[in-house]
Amino acid sequence: MAVADTVAGSQVIIRSKNRLAARYAFWDINFETGRISLSSTGDTLSLGANRIAPESLVNLKPTAESIRWSFTENPGNIDVASDPPLCLAYKNGMVVEGNPVWLYRVNNAGNSSPWKIVSVNQLESFE
Repeated sequence: MAVADTVAGSQVIIRSKNRLAARYAFWDINFETGRISLSSTGDTLSLGANRIAPESLVNLKPTAESIRWSFTENPGNIDVASDPPLCLAYKNGMVVEGNPVWLYRVNNAGNSSPWKIVSVNQLESFE
């Protein structure tokens, strides 16, 4: 998961880590606040959406306006804390370069996406 730019409004997309600068793809997860922030912005920009509804595209928002996420409701999913039937998902369930990340219902087969959270010190490689 990455962004094309480090400014508010930038769309969140699926990107290969090959030849991708870390500033576009390293995220800080605050389990207390439920925020997922882009590390390179000093945690001033976080994952959000223009509306909390199925098929809303995920983009960068000022952290105060971002979505609060839940990591325990459905293991492997990252759920919207205020609306647990919604989760962070790959559009149309496809993990392909440039595919947008959106909000989708957890119970729709094939569209909720399993995420793996890896700490930086356990990351095997990042080119």
